[in-house]
Amino acid sequence: EAQMMALVDIVTDGRVEEVNMENNRLVTDQSLAPLFQKLRAPHMRDSLRTINLRHCRAGVNTLEMCVELLSVAMNLRHVDMSGLQLAVKLQLPLCMGLGSHQTLETVALAGVGLGGTFCTAECARRLVGSVSFTSLDLSWNCFDGEDFQQMGKQLMQTKPGGSKLKKLYLDSTSTTVGNFDCSISELLEALAYNTSLTFLSIAANRIDFKPALVLEDALENHSCMRNINISQNPLGILGLRSILRLMARKDNDIRHFDAEGCFTGGPDMEEDVGDAACQTFSFTNPGGRYKLQLARPYHRAMLRMLCKTAERYKVPWERCMSDLNYSLPERLSVSKNATTKIWQAPTAGDLSFNFSLESQIEAKWSSLEEDDFVGFLQKHFEFTRFKPSLNKVVPLCNKWAELNGRSLDQEVFIQALAKDFNMSVAYVQYLCKAAPSMEADVINAMLPCTAEDGGSRYLLLQTLQTLPAFVTTYQAMECFLLFNVSNPTGHYKLELNNTSQFAVAQRLLLLDRWESVINKRKGRVDISSRGNASHFRNELHAGQPLRSGSVAEWTLPEADEFELDYVSSRRPSATAKAVTDELWERLMVNLHKSQCTDEERLKVLRAISHEIYITAKHMRQMMGFFQVSEHRQEAFVMYYTRIIDVQNMKLCYVRFGKEEELARLQYRLGMAYFFPFFQPENAKFQLDLSLNDHQIVTKMLVSLAAREKSSNIRDAVWQKEDGTLDDFPMGIPRSWETATPTSGVFKCRYVCSADDRNVAWRKGLAQKYSYFPRDVNDSDVNWLTGLNEPPQDVLDLLEFFLSRVKDMDEAFNIIDGGEPGCTSNSELTLREFERGLSSMGCQKFAGPDEQARIAAVFRYLDPGGEGTVSLKEWSVLDQLWQEFDLTVREFVQFLTFAFGENLQDAWQVLDEDGSGSLTEEEFNEAVQAAGYFGPARVVFALLDGSDDGEIALDEFNVLENYKKK
Repeated sequence: EAQMMALVDIVTDGRVEEVNMENNRLVTDQSLAPLFQKLRAPHMRDSLRTINLRHCRAGVNTLEMCVELLSVAMNLRHVDMSGLQLAVKLQLPLCMGLGSHQTLETVALAGVGLGGTFCTAECARRLVGSVSFTSLDLSWNCFDGEDFQQMGKQLMQTKPGGSKLKKLYLDSTSTTVGNFDCSISELLEALAYNTSLTFLSIAANRIDFKPALVLEDALENHSCMRNINISQNPLGILGLRSILRLMARKDNDIRHFDAEGCFTGGPDMEEDVGDAACQTFSFTNPGGRYKLQLARPYHRAMLRMLCKTAERYKVPWERCMSDLNYSLPERLSVSKNATTKIWQAPTAGDLSFNFSLESQIEAKWSSLEEDDFVGFLQKHFEFTRFKPSLNKVVPLCNKWAELNGRSLDQEVFIQALAKDFNMSVAYVQYLCKAAPSMEADVINAMLPCTAEDGGSRYLLLQTLQTLPAFVTTYQAMECFLLFNVSNPTGHYKLELNNTSQFAVAQRLLLLDRWESVINKRKGRVDISSRGNASHFRNELHAGQPLRSGSVAEWTLPEADEFELDYVSSRRPSATAKAVTDELWERLMVNLHKSQCTDEERLKVLRAISHEIYITAKHMRQMMGFFQVSEHRQEAFVMYYTRIIDVQNMKLCYVRFGKEEELARLQYRLGMAYFFPFFQPENAKFQLDLSLNDHQIVTKMLVSLAAREKSSNIRDAVWQKEDGTLDDFPMGIPRSWETATPTSGVFKCRYVCSADDRNVAWRKGLAQKYSYFPRDVNDSDVNWLTGLNEPPQDVLDLLEFFLSRVKDMDEAFNIIDGGEPGCTSNSELTLREFERGLSSMGCQKFAGPDEQARIAAVFRYLDPGGEGTVSLKEWSVLDQLWQEFDLTVREFVQFLTFAFGENLQDAWQVLDEDGSGSLTEEEFNEAVQAAGYFGPARVVFALLDGSDDGEIALDEFNVLENYKKK
């Protein structure tokens, strides 16, 4: 203090250009006030250029002298009062003095206590509105939304003589109320109109992904901004994506951003505003349901980003928004300023709408082949993702190099980069080279960002230097590498925080929209579960159904598990040809002989599934190679859309021995798509009438019964929503053919006599609801009845006929007219049936209930209930015979696959203990150990001709008759 007083006495007549008391804590107003009093002298104030009182102990008197000095020191250039505690009464006078000064260039008022007073907004307006400042530091003060609005209005001044501010420091200044947008968002939004700033520092402002999107929206076309400091903010991956997209845009000049401490954070949960709170913007797939509160800068920014998306597709934004509701009475006005090229959105009201680009996608890629899924994804990503221009690649790579050694930060950076960018192989290889320790993580994240071709994948995987690194990387991204874009039908369980699995989910969403476009173009009926034209079924996120209720209105999150079934609309064309039986047999032989697990076999089958078409018989053969029901179902679902003869699908259905398996397939593929169009006989249905596809099936059953026989629908019952039951004593209303109830559960089974079948109507249903393109007739259908469908007595009767007649027609003719003096009339009555079986010596039903059992068999053969069985109705036994014969032939074919043409070799393996005979239990265990998982019980029943419960070698040799000629 004494030294300072002495210095004040010395300073009398000289010129003083700079007063620098920075960090001097030993002097007070006692010496500083006299100093500034002297500085007011004309010869001194004219020469004064700099005042620096940063973190000194200047008091009220000194500050009052400063305020007075500002009004007369007209050549002052730099003022730094950071760290001083300004009294409230001095804040406005000081800010007015600084703001109105005509020569000041740099002003620093960091941590001076601005904020929370009646005059804070005016102080902010005066300071940011200065026409002379080029650098302003207001860090470590406290501003609310109104204060930032005032700053933003001043930065928006574009008239001559307006703001010249180039550097603005606002570190740790934002207040946040609850979980809503932090207050600095008001300022960030206004930066769209600024044309002077080159540097912005907004560190430590609790900026998450919401203000980051506001910043991206505002600065994407800023011509002057070069550097942004956004350190110590919880950006997380989502916020960092906005910053990376901003930096990569060719229409701005941003070259660098500081983001230290920004690699944590994520979407928050705002309980008080529901779904609107956690909405996020996806640049590559922006479709979905939006609920926006336009008083929030974040939601206004989201609305503008959606309008810009529509602009990229060259369509008015109104055409992309449907089901639009705006809470204010006036019409929603969103427009682009013709002069500034900036989108302007309302600042009040609540807005909700569905955003969809389906019609635009159809128009933009109308030249693509409908089944060119790979080409669609390639073009979509080329259009929607960023490919850094040459002048932005270096800054991005430099940012990556800065993070070297900070593995957690590098992981977040690379995941953010992977979500929105297309990268060349050379760029990705550089990222690997710049951070060798992150090589596997870089490949895992960035491989989905390269071209959708095998060459790029091969080159990138070759970047891995060691086999362990390759194996580790392959395992991490196996889901993506095995994803078959051209045949996406299947079950998926995806961890969205895994970049490669997120990429699979992203591609499924895009394919869903593309296929919806194709279906709409072709005028196809919507058979989706919820009536939203989606190919997603049974969607669960984090184990819960989607809150929006529909994936079409859902924005893909970046965390938790996403589980779904995807069912593609892609079908074989009318001219598609299945692989030959010889080639398919070779594939099955190799499948059987492979040492791989069933899971690995399924992966290989999926990888080739888009290359081939198969028949229903091929599918049936393949199912016999999988022991576990889940694996059998997966193989079935995987190739279901590759089958060319849908009319023969019952060949496959009957191989599922349990109703639970069929119910699971109905659940996965959808009731409408899995409907047995050509052979619905004996099918059972349990339909939830709140679901669109279940309603369609109900309509199909009613319409089919109306054209075949109304009594074909049996055991019908409708459990209404209130729990009451309706068993339709007057029959099912015909009105259900066009409009079914929308609640409750409808149960029934369908039967039909061969005499009543309307194949033309069944074909029409298949073409309409399963998009089946082929024209088939009765002779093209392999009419079949499964061995698990009829009562056991019917099967016993079949076994009786097998050893006595060459076919079922012969059995019919023997019974019909077999009595002396009788002639055949091609119909059987119950009495004729009883007498015919007796004359043939049938003892299968012997016992006190013989007549009742025979009558039950007769009723099964007479589904129409006319009291007679025609030759056409009798053909159900022939269908059972064919199924029996086919099952045995498939078993023999398997034996030749596994053991060669000599069945004696197969017997030696099956009869492991060499006892010379096999019980049914031993037979079943032996064939399963050999790899056969079909219905072995049927084969054993055929071989056990003596009916003693065992088979010997001579009985086994009967299979020679079933070998392929």
